[in-house]
Amino acid sequence: MPSKLASHEQVHYVKSMTCMHCDKKFCHKDSLKRHMHKHSGQIFQCSKCKYTTSLQQNLQVHNHGLHGDGYICEFCDFRATHPQMLSHHVNEFHIELEDRAE
Repeated sequence: MPSKLASHEQVHYVKSMTCMHCDKKFCHKDSLKRHMHKHSGQIFQCSKCKYTTSLQQNLQVHNHGLHGDGYICEFCDFRATHPQMLSHHVNEFHIELEDRAE
């Protein structure tokens, strides 16, 4: 199994997997697999707005972040609409608090 560094370097240097529908190239099999959903024709529509996606997981994140409680910071009142936004917020403002909590 390749190291994390070797795997990360592939992102920048080796794009050996090609989509058979649009010729877009990918470094990782999982990235290509996720991309292939775009070509499946299956669309997931939000019941509360016009958002659509080819991945059901994206619709779940959308619904929780925008139409639900959102992603709530455990250290302050900040609410994010996406998990990566919350992670960025914690790393930016509370990293020392997160280290102490562990």
